Amino acid sequence: MTTSAVAGALYQGEFMIDGAATDAGAGFATLVATLDGRAIELPYATSSIQLADGEHTLLLTARDNVGNVGELQTVFSTPVEEPGNELITPLDGAVVEEGPIDLSARATDPTGDQLAVTFRRGFAVSAADSSVRGYSGTTAIANGTDRNAKTLLTGDQVTAIARLDGTAAPITSDSQFPYQLFEVDVPADAGADFTARVRWDGTANADAKVLLYVQNLTTGVWEEFDRHVTIGEGATSFTLDAMVPAVDHVQNQVITVLIQHSEGFAGADLSDRSSTLPVNNVNDTARTDYDFTLAVESDTQYYNDTFYQRQLDIHDYLLEQRSAINLQYLFHTGDIVDNFEDEHQWTNANAAYTMLDEAQLPYGVLAGNHDVGQKDADYAAYKANFGAERYNGNPWYGDSFEDNRGHYDLITAGGIDFIMLYLGWAPSAEGMAWLNEVLAQYPERTAILNLHEYMLTTGGLGAVPQQIYDEVVAPNANVARVFSGHYHDAFTRIDQFDDNSDGTPDRSVYQMLFDYQGLPEGGQSFLRLLHFNNAAEQISVRTYSPYLDVYNSDDPTLDLEHQEFTVPYAAFGMTSMQKSLATDAFTVDILTNSEIAGFDAVTSGTTVTASWNPGVGTHGWFAYSADSYGADAYSEVRTLTVAVPVVVPERTVPGATPGTESAPAATGYSPSQVVVPAVLTADSQVLADTASVALAAEIEAAETDASAAAPRAVSGTGTDNDNDKLGVVGAVDDFTPFNIWTIALILLGAVAAATIGLVTIRILRTRR
Repeated sequence: MTTSAVAGALYQGEFMIDGAATDAGAGFATLVATLDGRAIELPYATSSIQLADGEHTLLLTARDNVGNVGELQTVFSTPVEEPGNELITPLDGAVVEEGPIDLSARATDPTGDQLAVTFRRGFAVSAADSSVRGYSGTTAIANGTDRNAKTLLTGDQVTAIARLDGTAAPITSDSQFPYQLFEVDVPADAGADFTARVRWDGTANADAKVLLYVQNLTTGVWEEFDRHVTIGEGATSFTLDAMVPAVDHVQNQVITVLIQHSEGFAGADLSDRSSTLPVNNVNDTARTDYDFTLAVESDTQYYNDTFYQRQLDIHDYLLEQRSAINLQYLFHTGDIVDNFEDEHQWTNANAAYTMLDEAQLPYGVLAGNHDVGQKDADYAAYKANFGAERYNGNPWYGDSFEDNRGHYDLITAGGIDFIMLYLGWAPSAEGMAWLNEVLAQYPERTAILNLHEYMLTTGGLGAVPQQIYDEVVAPNANVARVFSGHYHDAFTRIDQFDDNSDGTPDRSVYQMLFDYQGLPEGGQSFLRLLHFNNAAEQISVRTYSPYLDVYNSDDPTLDLEHQEFTVPYAAFGMTSMQKSLATDAFTVDILTNSEIAGFDAVTSGTTVTASWNPGVGTHGWFAYSADSYGADAYSEVRTLTVAVPVVVPERTVPGATPGTESAPAATGYSPSQVVVPAVLTADSQVLADTASVALAAEIEAAETDASAAAPRAVSGTGTDNDNDKLGVVGAVDDFTPFNIWTIALILLGAVAAATIGLVTIRILRTRR
């Protein structure tokens, strides 16, 4: 084996990983590559931006045609690619005078790369702003786009999420997935090429997954940007972040952000413990003793060939009793038909499973050896009838491996999150790597692994099943059960695993073989019923034939202990849990490409400064830096307010000259005004404007009254000087000067007041 990756090398920027293998003996069969434990396809393009800083392990695993395995491991590293920006002045929220403003910031790079730095316009909003509308709700379909049932957040809820302070607005559900949704108005002058930096802070219950989506208007679906799992080391208080390009995500100047608890589908309860239901069989498990049911069928090949009614017996029973037993899901572990080249068998099978499709009963299938050929593994007919296209539209269908050769379903029932994982006949190394990748993606879910061939009738494992046991079942702590068929028998095997290596078993995996095709009529319609009892925290496993209307086969080869038994939830740490989601804070920064100033080849640690004159109002700005390898960084958005100048009039006595004592005989006046920059917020400016209008109206009314009561006695007229009206707060320009009679009256009043005061003082002294 060879690889282009060099052991011990430090890779910076973009690079390609490739590999090859040859075998001179039995002949080369397969080559599988993983990078840091994740399967990759060679050649693989990556970069130091995409990979975390530090060491990385490339593992190539090759197999020859007789099963020999070889491995090549290569360890290389990538540097820290994380420029930074430190804004210096002005401070956030600063209020400044109108005119040029100095913006300054310091750009840094951990590897000392030179940086291109620009200052740009930005906008910052939070959940408390009028430009943001918050909603909450619950849904049965986690990725559903229909959110018409959402509820607008109340004023108190908005106040709770206005800032990051530990106060949250929670929503909970026992049966569905909580979510919170935010509609964010984008400023009209943000441009069409901005980036929205979204941040959500909040909490969720333990063992949960929360995802941040943004509505993609081109695909019509929710596009995932971030996720967090509150399992193991994952905190229940956490942050979700996203850098969202404007393209495909803005409609009518609005971005829609969804914070969604969980993935998949939560089926509605069709009945509960208190439901009164008709009796199907006197030996049925009492409805008061369980919450919901999962069912299993396997190796139905003889039904769809010769005994078709036995297939219909199973599906008729499940659909008729679906509500009574609260059936949430059906498994099929392979061999749907007996001969994959016989078209009539596929026709029968299609009709039987169309019954389930039309009833929207969630189910999953995989291919057995009879569906694809024992040696050929020809999946063409299987994919034509049961390929991914048949299931893609189902909300529980997670994803497919090689057109439904493998797939997984995400089902939530009774407050328990399941992942139903399938891999068909002739598992490949790529298929097993895919199983591991999916299990790693859903650590919060209880995994039920479904295979066609796995366990022998004795409880032993063949070569390939043993490999699956070692490479998939053992290392994945979320694997709780393994279902299989192929071999004609019923058997249950329990293995314990010490997942945290502390010397004590943490998990018991129940591996169940179920295949009754050796019975008359291809199996006599026997199926498995798994009744889940959340109160007692155990599963009752029962085997029932709707055709015979009996529990358990009396065939001497089938032991009763493997047909009917219980499984404790504690065996694999499963529990029913209420889902909760609470927002503590929600913010969005609109980072535009509107440049204020730019600087090239800036040395790390250098402070750069630019002058900006944005005009009166509130404005936002930020710094952006990038190195030559593609690493970049955006600073926070800071806001500043440029104050409105306020005009305060300064008057002189009409006709008077400063420093002289001339008589007030002038017929006019010469007013002057002083412009004072004032600190006014937007709200204060509105009040000032209102006061200005009111003051002008009062003075005008006073002039009218005075003119009517005492006409001017001096010759000449006062002048109105419209040119004196400066600023936003209007100056009082129409001012009537005091005439001689008015001054005389004022002086006479002052003398009278002084005389009364002196007389009063003397009277008081006399009384002493």
